[in-house]
Amino acid sequence: FGHFEEINDCPSGLIERLTHYFLSYKQLPNDAPRALEVTHVYPRDEAHEVINFSFQDYRETFGEPESRIEELRTLLRA
Repeated sequence: FGHFEEINDCPSGLIERLTHYFLSYKQLPNDAPRALEVTHVYPRDEAHEVINFSFQDYRETFGEPESRIEELRTLLRA
């Protein structure tokens, strides 16, 4: 898949399989269908922006990952 530069370069069947995966991967066999939908597929630039915002949100919520590793080391030594 390394030769794909943009989402539009991917075969539609691949996009459909990925969409199905993200809609169902946590659903147990007897669960009712979830109220989820994929409203659109992001182009590369927009996807990178969303990923960067998620990193920023994580850091604001949980702090820098490096500091969490040090906290874990401290807890494991106790």
